[in-house]
Amino acid sequence: MSILQSLASEWAAQIVCAVADVNEDGAAGTYTVKVPLPENTLLLNVIWSNDVLWGAGTSATLNVGDDTDAALFMNAVDVKAGPAAGRSLTPAQGEGSMLFADVAPGFYPDGGNVIAEVVTVGADSSLGRSHLTVIYAVMPPIHPVAVKV
Repeated sequence: MSILQSLASEWAAQIVCAVADVNEDGAAGTYTVKVPLPENTLLLNVIWSNDVLWGAGTSATLNVGDDTDAALFMNAVDVKAGPAAGRSLTPAQGEGSMLFADVAPGFYPDGGNVIAEVVTVGADSSLGRSHLTVIYAVMPPIHPVAVKV
């Protein structure tokens, strides 16, 4: 269990695992999925997995980020090449240009979105089948306490 998961458990947080499917449909362009994060959310992990590699003619490039940075978690990942079918990729594996260890744990006091975007170029196919999995903890409300000094 990670330190973040341990803290979330001690604080009586609700742990959520949300999965969004992304399927190549035969048309070149941009495929976007969003996983909404409620208020007081602590992001624990972001996982991309392929059931079938994407088959776009020229390229299929993945970015995963949030509302403020489109490539915060994964940047310019070639989903025609990997991860292999049945395998997954997390930011800590470093396939993109940013490692999760370089990102401060994501606390979203006002909520937000984790957004995955695959841009395909060239003759497209209907092969690609992938999933974006977002694991987060919804923290209980924090109430400020007055301290007399």
